[in-house]
Amino acid sequence: MKLKLAWGWGKTLAEHEHDRENNYQLLRFIAAMAVVYGHSYALSLLRGGHDLVQRALGFTYSGDLAVEMFFVISGFLVTASYLHRDDLAVFAKARILRIFPALFVCLFVTVFIWGPLVSSVSVQEYFASPLTWKYLAYTAPLWKAQMELPGVFLGSPRPAMNGPLWTLPAEIRMYIVVALFGVAGILRRRWLANLALGALAVCLVLTPDLVPMLSIVKKFAHLALIFCVGMAFYINRDWVRLDWKILVLLFIFALVMRALGYFPLGWTVFFLYATMWLVYVPDFHWYNRVGDYSYGVYIYGWPVQETLVQWFPGLTPVELFFAAAAGTLPLAALSWHLVEQPALQLKQVPVRKMLGRFGEALVREFSKLDRFGSKD
Repeated sequence: MKLKLAWGWGKTLAEHEHDRENNYQLLRFIAAMAVVYGHSYALSLLRGGHDLVQRALGFTYSGDLAVEMFFVISGFLVTASYLHRDDLAVFAKARILRIFPALFVCLFVTVFIWGPLVSSVSVQEYFASPLTWKYLAYTAPLWKAQMELPGVFLGSPRPAMNGPLWTLPAEIRMYIVVALFGVAGILRRRWLANLALGALAVCLVLTPDLVPMLSIVKKFAHLALIFCVGMAFYINRDWVRLDWKILVLLFIFALVMRALGYFPLGWTVFFLYATMWLVYVPDFHWYNRVGDYSYGVYIYGWPVQETLVQWFPGLTPVELFFAAAAGTLPLAALSWHLVEQPALQLKQVPVRKMLGRFGEALVREFSKLDRFGSKD
């Protein structure tokens, strides 16, 4: 690790972004593993303990902090993605390729293979249940995550096929916000973007019902607010400086807010700035050669944990975490190398060309059907 301590005020986010060296992959991986760690305490049948983050901070746990890290990073990068392309179709394609191919594979595996194996009902009952198809219908488009499958993990403290998927609809909604701001030209005008983000933030805090798309689930409004902070970081990247002295001052601010009874606010301010500082300032760039396993860890961690709890109910939270990490990492690696990375390579293929290839494939298939039918 290389870390230079100087008495300037550090480089701006814009200057760091131009360097093209960052720790995004490492931080997202750590966040994904923190979700698995936090859920180990929630899912273990040996109740009564709290994870280290909850014991230290008192008001939150490692899973929530990890999701906040995901959302502030996503707000920054997705805003950058739109402004670099300034093309709605290309932006939408990039977002779809990042989220949905791996999700669809995960849904296929968990619904059609994993679910029947761990369900307490018969295979016939499992596939005859409307709950199975409701799970697919709600979760696949990510407008609303459905948690339960028939007979699956009923002995768990939180019976769900894949609990963490609840955050993905919130993510998709914020992609829509970025797209709307981009099409309206708001993102290109710093003052207007700051005004719009400020107004949206006020609504999310004081009157979330005014933005029902972002408050249909109670926690969506909080995640949307964190995403807005990430957007604001990018919009004001020429002004925001990353410096260890600012980090220390914000930590002291958090301690003062704790003494005043507003620790969650003070901590959040410190933590979101610290996330961006960790992205760019320390030199952990070697990890970028490993691969981005964070999404795979995130979408497969819970099913692995629930299965382990069902098969080995005596696991302590710490034992469950290490066992789940060992079981999840191979699945995450397969997801990255066989699904996510190949899908992301399609970003370079123009949208019209992709649609053209799809249309040609459809024509070929229909031609085969017509030829088959003519023989009858």
